[in-house]
Amino acid sequence: MSSSSQKVTLLRNANDFVLPGQLIARLSHGAAAVLGRGVASLDACDAMERGASSAHVGQEERGDSVLVRATVAGVVNLAMVADPSSGNSGATVPKFDVISPTAKRYMPRLGDSVVGIVVKAASHSYQVHINGPHLAVLDCLAFDGATKSNRPKLVPGDVVYCHISAAQRDIDVEVSCESRDGNAKDWVTGEGQYGQLKEGAVVALPVQAFSPSSAPHMTRALDIMGARAPFDAALGSNGRMWLRPLMGKASLGGDSASGTTRGPVSAATATTRILIALHRCLHEAAALISDGAWMEGADESSPTTASSSERLHTALSQCVERYFPSTQPN
Repeated sequence: MSSSSQKVTLLRNANDFVLPGQLIARLSHGAAAVLGRGVASLDACDAMERGASSAHVGQEERGDSVLVRATVAGVVNLAMVADPSSGNSGATVPKFDVISPTAKRYMPRLGDSVVGIVVKAASHSYQVHINGPHLAVLDCLAFDGATKSNRPKLVPGDVVYCHISAAQRDIDVEVSCESRDGNAKDWVTGEGQYGQLKEGAVVALPVQAFSPSSAPHMTRALDIMGARAPFDAALGSNGRMWLRPLMGKASLGGDSASGTTRGPVSAATATTRILIALHRCLHEAAALISDGAWMEGADESSPTTASSSERLHTALSQCVERYFPSTQPN
């Protein structure tokens, strides 16, 4: 931990269940922390009223401590992240989140990457459904290299990968397809991180599957599936994932649900089968991760007993094997 994080006193441990208003940590003078979803500082409620869903809290200007409290009922998640105020110095600070296990709707947070669906096109902007309480606004020029005469022409039903550029309580949520890391590529090339997602399909998953504590496990599940059936994917924090099988590399030797063999099929039919298998496999993986049964009996310190991560890896591998058998019947 950096010197800043050493001035943070934890009042709750990671994975503890808390109720709204309960205290999670105390930041002493000079400490800094990143507040994620479901938390707020006791002296920064005005920031929450403005709708700021993520904040960097520093106490250089105050002589008293600040209390971090929960704003929703859920499980405490604690991680060390790069200090956003230190540039590239490598300093880290604690980040606090409270993840609600019953949340079904995505609450927009500044900087989140989301998979959105265009529902209305206007002359200067698009309205995009991001699985949140309200539609988001995407400016027609919010694409790398876009101009008034050279910009994407989206229509209702198109899928876009974008990030939350403004999330305040009293104004419309805004999204953008412009690069955030300075590595901008013209939207025409289709090589940028954000932009329109063509072909493929959108899979809806529980919002909890993309929480900070579950995201690493979902990434592992995708890695295992990708080894059997390669695909392009765009993961959204809003509980949506876009998938596009890479034909020529991905194949199902038969019906992945029943194991029966079938004759030659068209590329469109093969793509549909793979998408269905991926969809079912992802839902099973998300259920496995949220269920937590793989943690029972795990001993992280025993060299002979499988750790929780090993148990989960085995369970995910078995799940993938059901839909993408490693050996195909003749």
